[in-house]
Amino acid sequence: MGKEHINKKKRKNLLLSLVIIVAVLALLVFVLIAIDKKNKIKKSLDYTEAGKVDFANKNYESAIANFKKSINLNPNNYLNYFLLASSYEKLGDEDKAIKFYRKSLSLNPKNSDVFRLLGGVYYRIGEYEIAIPQFKKAIALNPADYLTYLDLGNLYLQLGIYERAVNTFQKTLALKYYDYRTFYGLGLAYYKQEDYRNAYLNLKQAYSLKPNDKAVTYYLLNTMNALGLYDESIQLAKEKLATEKNNSHYIRIISISYFMKNDLSNAFENAQTAAKIEPDYYGNSLNLAFNYLISGKKQEAIDQFQTSLEIWKDNSGFEGLALSYYLNKDNENYQKYLKKTSLYQSNNFALSMLGFAMLNLKEYDKAIEEFNKATINTPEYYLPYKGLGKVYKAMGDREKTLKNLEKSFQLYNEDKEVTVLLQVSE
Repeated sequence: MGKEHINKKKRKNLLLSLVIIVAVLALLVFVLIAIDKKNKIKKSLDYTEAGKVDFANKNYESAIANFKKSINLNPNNYLNYFLLASSYEKLGDEDKAIKFYRKSLSLNPKNSDVFRLLGGVYYRIGEYEIAIPQFKKAIALNPADYLTYLDLGNLYLQLGIYERAVNTFQKTLALKYYDYRTFYGLGLAYYKQEDYRNAYLNLKQAYSLKPNDKAVTYYLLNTMNALGLYDESIQLAKEKLATEKNNSHYIRIISISYFMKNDLSNAFENAQTAAKIEPDYYGNSLNLAFNYLISGKKQEAIDQFQTSLEIWKDNSGFEGLALSYYLNKDNENYQKYLKKTSLYQSNNFALSMLGFAMLNLKEYDKAIEEFNKATINTPEYYLPYKGLGKVYKAMGDREKTLKNLEKSFQLYNEDKEVTVLLQVSE
């Protein structure tokens, strides 16, 4: 009995020892796993940091290799997928950028930066309808992120949704982000709506922040012309030409300024120069055709408008060609090309230029037609009313002269010529 009790006690102690050994081994395994995991995370972070250095130095392929190594060691860190996606984006591999941005979001769906960058990729590849909700999600997560508003505003601008673009850029300004891109985007959105006064204010601000940006300068110059600031436009364009002597865009703008000042000699000279530098650029070709037209060179105008329309087809080209045939007393071709104008959206500044050309040639009925077309398309633009006032003044119709000049002044009271015309007409 005593012997059996001793054996039972030995077995119990042995079992207890085994349990202790198993527990110690399990704890050891757990510790080893934890240490291994900690080492992997540390090594993963080392690869991540190395990848960041490569990324900062624009060594994107090396950065990708390091981020992938980091992911192999720690596949649940959303940051590595974000950085990997950004590296692929820098290399222009949009498909992989999208793939890994989305993977990052699957691990952290509340990262507004990733939604913004994902929207940016879709924007650049032209998938605008997919880009919009990404930007909106980013804004919902971080309403103070001015960069997302800036990107979304540019997207609306690209889509031609100008009122939304204006509203979105204004939200960027409300967040006190006074970057030139915000003012430029806002100015361009107003310009596309032919709200030239607001366009001018914002483009001028953009220019003050970044005077060497060619797009800002180009639209600022065009806006100056649209507001009748011809001398300021000529001065600024000439300043730019001091360092960019063969920039045909600046030369063309100078030509248009002189055209609107009725300085036809300088207008024609600059139009020829711009067209000689870049003959295949539509704007240069069309402007030269306008100059032939206002000078009464009917056949040259016909030939030049046809050349322009071979480069690009739009309302202004067909409108000018139709008028050239009208002056040439070719009614068949006049009617033929006049019909084509309805197929394209009109440019009201160009219509006004044609109106002034007809006024200069004393074709008053046609001048009235061109200015009236412009007022129908953009009733809040002052210039065609100014043109109508000048036509009716030339025709001796005092009542209609005053009516249109007063309307022009009401819409824009800073055109000095309108002020003078009103004074002498009253």
